Amino acid sequence: MSMATRLFGLTAEEALLGVTRHAARALGFGAARGALAPGAAADFVVWNVRSPEELGYWIGFNPRRTVVRAGEVVRWPNQTS
Repeated sequence: MSMATRLFGLTAEEALLGVTRHAARALGFGAARGALAPGAAADFVVWNVRSPEELGYWIGFNPRRTVVRAGEVVRWPNQTS
């Protein structure tokens, strides 16, 4: 996202679509992944950012807060194993 916004002039929203919906479609998963929609897998990330622009800003730092894969929380900060 960083390169897409800085070098190629995409907006943060366009870059985010590129790494989610459009990427899923390119990989042949467009019907079940890439967007939150009825009937699709509930795969998403909760980010600790104020705006989508921050997703392409931080290099070497992951502002991920929670990961949900197929409707299950698979990563939560400070979670005990």
